[in-house]
Amino acid sequence: MTTPTIPAAGRGFGAGTTPRFLLLSALVLITAVRLFERLNAVLFYAPSHDLLGGIGCYLAAGEDPAGDHVANQQALQRPGVREALESCLDLPGQRDPVWPLVVEMGLLVVAAAVLYFVLPLWRSRPGRVVELDERIDPSGELRELVHGLVGVAGLTRPPRFVVDPAARTPGAVVFGRWGRYTVCLHGGLLVRRVEDPLGFRAVVLHELAHLRNRDVDITYATVALWRVFLVVLPAGVLLSIAYLRPAAPSLFAAQNHRSSLQDLFATAFLVVLVYLARAEVLRVRELHADLGAVQSGADPQAWHRDARPPRRPAARLLRWISGPWRTHPDGTQRQLALSDPTRVFAVPRLPVFLTGVTVLVVVGTARSSQAVTQRVGIEPVTTAASALGAALATAVVGAVLWQSAVHTPATSRPRAPAVRTGFWFGAGLVTGELALDRVTDGWLPERPQFLLVLLLIGVVIMWWTAEHVDLWAHTRRGRRSRPAVLLTLTATGLVFGTWFAWWQSEGQWWVQGRPIVDPQGVLRLYDTQLPGLLDANSGPLALTAATNWVLGRLGTDQSVLPGAHGLLLAGALLWLLPLTTALSRNGTGLPLRRIVTCAACGGLLAVAALAVVRLLLHDAVAPGPGRPAALLLHDSTWTVAVLTAAAAVAGGTAGARSSRYRLPTGLATAGITMLSGQLASFVLESADGCWGPFDVLTDSCGWRPGGGWSYVAGNTPELLGPGIFLVAAALLVLAGRRERPEPPAQSTMPRPRLVVSVVAVTVVVLGAASWKPAVRVSSPTAGGIALTAADLPVASSPTIHRLRVLAWLKYGGQRLLDDISGKQNTFTVLVTTPPLTYRDVVDRVRPLCLDIERDVAAARAYFPVPDDEAWRDWTAYLDDSARAAVTCRQAVDANDVALFRSAGQQMQQTFFSHRKIYDRLQPFLR
Repeated sequence: MTTPTIPAAGRGFGAGTTPRFLLLSALVLITAVRLFERLNAVLFYAPSHDLLGGIGCYLAAGEDPAGDHVANQQALQRPGVREALESCLDLPGQRDPVWPLVVEMGLLVVAAAVLYFVLPLWRSRPGRVVELDERIDPSGELRELVHGLVGVAGLTRPPRFVVDPAARTPGAVVFGRWGRYTVCLHGGLLVRRVEDPLGFRAVVLHELAHLRNRDVDITYATVALWRVFLVVLPAGVLLSIAYLRPAAPSLFAAQNHRSSLQDLFATAFLVVLVYLARAEVLRVRELHADLGAVQSGADPQAWHRDARPPRRPAARLLRWISGPWRTHPDGTQRQLALSDPTRVFAVPRLPVFLTGVTVLVVVGTARSSQAVTQRVGIEPVTTAASALGAALATAVVGAVLWQSAVHTPATSRPRAPAVRTGFWFGAGLVTGELALDRVTDGWLPERPQFLLVLLLIGVVIMWWTAEHVDLWAHTRRGRRSRPAVLLTLTATGLVFGTWFAWWQSEGQWWVQGRPIVDPQGVLRLYDTQLPGLLDANSGPLALTAATNWVLGRLGTDQSVLPGAHGLLLAGALLWLLPLTTALSRNGTGLPLRRIVTCAACGGLLAVAALAVVRLLLHDAVAPGPGRPAALLLHDSTWTVAVLTAAAAVAGGTAGARSSRYRLPTGLATAGITMLSGQLASFVLESADGCWGPFDVLTDSCGWRPGGGWSYVAGNTPELLGPGIFLVAAALLVLAGRRERPEPPAQSTMPRPRLVVSVVAVTVVVLGAASWKPAVRVSSPTAGGIALTAADLPVASSPTIHRLRVLAWLKYGGQRLLDDISGKQNTFTVLVTTPPLTYRDVVDRVRPLCLDIERDVAAARAYFPVPDDEAWRDWTAYLDDSARAAVTCRQAVDANDVALFRSAGQQMQQTFFSHRKIYDRLQPFLR
């Protein structure tokens, strides 16, 4: 067998253990957080104090734990509710203590660090190993041999060599920390040196390759994390099993049997993921060490004695299934890796899939952490967790993609389709979403088809990342590619973070069954921006408004970036970055001539489509109030739609004609096509009124560039933001086409720098012109977007409705009602008990009236009653009480006897309004 060639691009790149260890660490820590939080709910929360647990204040605020997310957000956005919620959460016992979680996680990290330091000491303890000195090697031949192999392996600092005489296996092991490493030779290996010198040399070079790859520290950190995790795991598993008992504590009464089983399955699923991530770290390092040993001159035949390829299909299937669970590769895997080193550097499926799952687990755990969200708020936690998840995905997947891309230019092995990487990442996202049970009320989500949106997010973004990293690795070889690849990964983090945050705030609720949009509510919203829109006589106006709303909100989360402009920046990076590779002098960048040619054809298609739209809109809205507003909405919406479609056609054509990098080529073509369409829109709108049957907004001919520029700038965020991503999703049809060899283009684009510069400057100018302050709105309701205290979402069940009212009473409503009515009774007793002197009135009655005023103000600052009828009665009672108290104070200050009598009568009238609210609330207390 010939010695395998290790491509120069792959030498010294490392064993790839760092991103895998980062993935393992994230999985262990986030799983530990979930287990600790469940444990803390039992140990540090007193159920006897508050049977409503940590959700009481949210129930009083009008939230519905089983209801719609957006409706709950609207409940909290009512006037004064946020402030009342903060005051309620400040009550004793309402915020889960965070210190136990901090202490527990700190202890876990400290325990892992201690174990990391102790394990090497334990392995090298006296009595188990002995120094490789003259006692073991009197002639010095063995010491000379191993120190010579240190030089062959390329190590500048030799490790310590010891011998384990009791170990009869013909192997060795390396351990240590921070530059203090030890190679332990087994007693059986010393015997093998005599019988098989080449095998001895291969084993020692293999262990030295671990030192050159710098994976020893990561290995022992992996072992330490795993062992600490095994100590933490039983408590969480036993607690999950305890939830299944019928006699579970009342604190957990809201959990049914299904949710308890799902929680147990989720815990078991996370444990499996942790084990697979650990096995991946330990297994991959061995394959890279084998390659390093062969690179240093080891005989590949030394690994072939253990290679026994299975012959039966069942045996091959069993080996394929057991492969990911192995911490060490078997002989067959090692033989395949040595015969074809590109297998080791190929993009692995398992880490990519595990990364997708981990990203969802990180964000889901952070959002469900009561100890964190009660102090910081759900939106900042979502923003931070989405950014952390995007950084994790970029670091792990980006690292393995970069390693593969740096290696493949030096090989002739066909690349795996880049879309496959995206598929496994997207599959991990979907699996994590289902495993967390965030989108299901039963065993399956109500609308599982919308999980395809999450799958598309993962597929498209990682497909682009894989192709773009590979593109730059071919365009700029060696270290020159690092800045470009780092910029690529930064763009990946920004793009994925933007879309992932949108999924948390909007997308996942589509899966749960919430309507995507309310057309009538959108019309009311747009009527505030386009006055008269509701009066327009246009049949499809609601459909157009809904389409415009979805396009404007798709991928946009106001909590993360400034609205659609953050998505505009992300979308621009997807096609401007790869377009710059067309400036490469070695001809390995994107084919600029083909891109511009297809974009020009796409521009012509866009002009034709715009003409059709304007022709259809010419008489689409009957004359009358609101016609200009309706036409403007129709025009802008369908202009964005047809330009996106034209860009998809042009991008698909350019991508289909390319042998490689179909997605970057297609997106660059689509982006230039959109700019061409924007130019055509500018001309058409600026000269509106001069086109005859193609006129839309006016019949007066004239050149109005200001209006045309405003129109184009207004469409830019939707077109170059969500529009680019829709084109990218459409280009998935190209993913199944086989790559074919393509000779370098014989003719190049003249002045490519000028072309790329003009395109980039145009995007920057349009983006700057379209910038407007972000306006934060919720999904509109049929009643409009102006929320009042009475806009309470309907409870999902009578039980939730009753719990809302009980929570309102418990956390302040009952006390306020009793305080106000008690002071009113005291007032009545004082003024009806003679003799009442003026001094009595000043000293005793006036302070009582002031107290009632203050209590009424506190009651108005408290939550609205989460019951429509009770809210009306409560408001009437507070109005009556405030009126009587103010009249009382004014009468005393003015020494007006008649006004004081009127105050007494008003105070007596509050008895009736008090009785009304009291009777309304009584049924909830039974």
